[in-house]
Amino acid sequence: MKGGFVDFYKIRIKETKGVPQAYPDWIVDGVDDLMVRGGSFYAVWDESLGMWSTDEFNVRRLVDADIHDFVESAKQKGTVFEPLFTRNFSTGTWERFNKYIRNLPDSGNYYPLDETITFANTEVKKKDYVSKRLPYSLEAGKTEAWDELLGVLYSADERDKIEWAIGAIVSGDSRWIQ
Repeated sequence: MKGGFVDFYKIRIKETKGVPQAYPDWIVDGVDDLMVRGGSFYAVWDESLGMWSTDEFNVRRLVDADIHDFVESAKQKGTVFEPLFTRNFSTGTWERFNKYIRNLPDSGNYYPLDETITFANTEVKKKDYVSKRLPYSLEAGKTEAWDELLGVLYSADERDKIEWAIGAIVSGDSRWIQ
């Protein structure tokens, strides 16, 4: 059984005192949906957001939702499983997840996030490694307040330099300019 949106665990079944239990089994293999850096959680791919998340508790939310869906689907087919949610510390799944993270290597699954500016209307793909999005779109428009402010504070030459620098940052060229 495969996890819903992520590839770093599978839902497994075990029996404890005659009670079948559904739990996440963390996969020790090349994974694309989880990033670890220095033995610590770095990010998880959140398909529902369409972005990477650096909030470790989103792992709990994603895994528990998947276990819940699995248990409910099995119930509709007449099989009852006790869910071992990661949000319940007594199940030990959160502790096992943290131990799993500490034992994963960095190589192959870590990429720096947010190397470019992402606006509200920017299409984001998983391989863009974006975890933050500005709440507004980049689009042409009127800039009367900006024009007035810079017109009072700076000369035309200085304004051109400021706007050039902002343009270099927005376009991503600032990384290559010395």
